[in-house]
Amino acid sequence: SSKLLNWLLIPLTNNWLLCNAWDRLEFAKSQLARVNTFLTFMRTLFVKHKKFFLLLTFIICLYLFYSGIVSGVTLEDTSSTSDLVEFSKPSNPLARILVLSLARLSGAPVFREEMDLRAPHDGVYAGIYSSKMDVAGFVTLSCVSPALKLSQYILATGYWEQLQNGMLNLIDLAELAADMDRLPVFPQVSNSRLFGIPNLGARSVLGGPTVSLELYFSLSELNQNLCRSTASMFDTFFSFLQRSPRQILLGIFVHSKHTRDEWLLPEKHTESVMTSFQSEPAVDCTEFLKDSIVSKLERNLNSDRFSLIHASFYVHRAICIDASRAMHVLEFSRMFSALSNEPNSIVLANWRGLPRKQADTSKRIQIQTVTTFPPLPPWPISDKVRTAAKIYLRSLNLSRPLIGLHVRLEKLGGVANARSSPDEFVSKCLSQLATHLKAITTIAPEATSLLPICDLGMYGSESCQGCKHGNWALDKFMEKGIHFRFYNPVLSDGQTDTGFASLVEMTTLVESQFLVLVGGGGYQRQLADRFKYRLGIDEWMDSDVRLKHICT
Repeated sequence: SSKLLNWLLIPLTNNWLLCNAWDRLEFAKSQLARVNTFLTFMRTLFVKHKKFFLLLTFIICLYLFYSGIVSGVTLEDTSSTSDLVEFSKPSNPLARILVLSLARLSGAPVFREEMDLRAPHDGVYAGIYSSKMDVAGFVTLSCVSPALKLSQYILATGYWEQLQNGMLNLIDLAELAADMDRLPVFPQVSNSRLFGIPNLGARSVLGGPTVSLELYFSLSELNQNLCRSTASMFDTFFSFLQRSPRQILLGIFVHSKHTRDEWLLPEKHTESVMTSFQSEPAVDCTEFLKDSIVSKLERNLNSDRFSLIHASFYVHRAICIDASRAMHVLEFSRMFSALSNEPNSIVLANWRGLPRKQADTSKRIQIQTVTTFPPLPPWPISDKVRTAAKIYLRSLNLSRPLIGLHVRLEKLGGVANARSSPDEFVSKCLSQLATHLKAITTIAPEATSLLPICDLGMYGSESCQGCKHGNWALDKFMEKGIHFRFYNPVLSDGQTDTGFASLVEMTTLVESQFLVLVGGGGYQRQLADRFKYRLGIDEWMDSDVRLKHICT
């Protein structure tokens, strides 16, 4: 080969442009000669001491295999799928190479690899949905079995409620996805509202452009928590665009009470659909939804914003589903399986989550799932929120120990207004607050710093900006000398999203040594859970003054 190169390049050496290339070629030839000399030496050494090298190789392989086994590598058949192999991640990467190779040579595909929950992972997954490969050259597998239909997704156009309850509805969708062998999609967000598809929603509800929910929560950490539940983990929206089949099956839930439904049926068809529900759980609505949600969904998924991803999505069928009818998840799954034999993804409209032990259970989707997640840790806050919270707390310049106070004025004012004597109710709440603050200072005299935060700031609860009952309650607190502190978006590159602001305030309050919650609601439940999680306490005693609920 070197003679051939010389023969080709000698006529061109007079060209000054190739002089540098010629020098590099000569250097490369000298390096190749050194490598050849070294390989010749090693070959000679191996021939002279062949038995020694074979013994050494055997000992190394034995050690690597043993270290892989003791670090948790097991090759065993799973109960659900006989031809799958399940193993956990060995600590030694070379042992991992060996065990992976043995699994591959045995002809049995790998079922799953348990994530190392003690360490963060690169990318959204340390799994088959990531483009990264391990040192063995194999794609690192995640908790989700490759036997599943990996490219088939399920997502909702919206999640009905604001952030805290909306996240519960999102987790409900993940349970449904696990039972249907589909991947749920991590939603978009705008001002505490969750949306499955960017900018697809009623503008009056949307309030602004959508961004990934990763602005609020860490997707990789959430997937690690779901991994503990052997659940179907979330994939990103842009992975959905790349991996999903182009065929979409649309299911729109029809509720008997249309209050706050994002997508409504045309009035002239509503009565006939409701009549059909008396005999069957679902009705084909493809024809009369073409000009509404079907066309908007196709237009959005095939938007120019995603032109680099060859979209060409199309809605194959659309069905209207009776949301009030109780059905098993298998029946629900067969309902979509009967619509198409081709690979597809499912989009659900008017998703309200599954029944939970709440007052509004009747408003939920009445589907009985097989998978029920055990209690999960609080949703992991994103690095952006954590950083903004640290800056915000530092800017307050408050001494420790710190007493955190959160008042849900929207809820408190509404409850007070429904009573015969609103002033008396709020006065009672203020009296309980004063008593508890005195109890804290009695136990910890050095606790003199109070951080009062409420939901009526400029970037607070979007449903209550300017509501009269909340503002009335605000005046009552201010009369008692409680002046609330509000998040300043300047501290975090001008991020004015209300959900981001509420999480910054929540993360700041969680760092308090004492926490007082007045008014109740989903936000305060999540705040209390995070506070207890930080302190490492599962069972909370009412006598513990570090956390107090008032007028909830």
